[in-house]
Amino acid sequence: MLRCELHFPDFALMARLFCRLHPATRFLLWLAVALLLPALPLAGLGALAALGVAILLALSPTVLASTLRRTRLLLLTLMVAFAWTVPGDPVLGMSWSPTWQGLEVGGEHALRLLVLVCLIRVVLFLTPDTAQLAGLYTLMIPLRRLRLDPERMATLLWLALDEARQWLDRRRVALADVWAALAADAPVPADACGMTLQCPRFQPVDGVVLALAALGVMLVWIA
Repeated sequence: MLRCELHFPDFALMARLFCRLHPATRFLLWLAVALLLPALPLAGLGALAALGVAILLALSPTVLASTLRRTRLLLLTLMVAFAWTVPGDPVLGMSWSPTWQGLEVGGEHALRLLVLVCLIRVVLFLTPDTAQLAGLYTLMIPLRRLRLDPERMATLLWLALDEARQWLDRRRVALADVWAALAADAPVPADACGMTLQCPRFQPVDGVVLALAALGVMLVWIA
């Protein structure tokens, strides 16, 4: 069941189909997009960023607003850093001016970051917490061959994603509070207990979607 009321009917069918996928498939689709981004031109990045923003806006304008508010300085920093460090044609015709090539490179990096942040917010918004953990655990199962604990790895990754989501949702966080939270020992609840995780099985639609995603990544990189 969707955790939101869609504001744009055009995305309702897309969201329902997405929610039928295995949680691990949802994370793999996000990974496929991340692999596509370096091979896309600036126009493609802009179109994908607009799509990601539109989907997140359709799901929850509040989530979109908090995401853009938290990432705006990082996006601006990317633009400024590359605009003044990449050599090329100056924008203002002066030696200290940013370059057009630097603005283009900075824009590409900023758009890639915007796409990744918006789409992972979409995945987390449409996936309940228990399903998120089940999906991450499924992806971590192959790590057993490396003698790593998939339960521990999935839990740590899920906690990191949840902390990042909470940070994006906060309106304002003081730097002193951040350092204090990092330095403090995490409290252990007195009623802490175990949890039984039920992992759904992969369906044929998951195989079809993943095969199409892998084919798309290969075609883009080959082209």
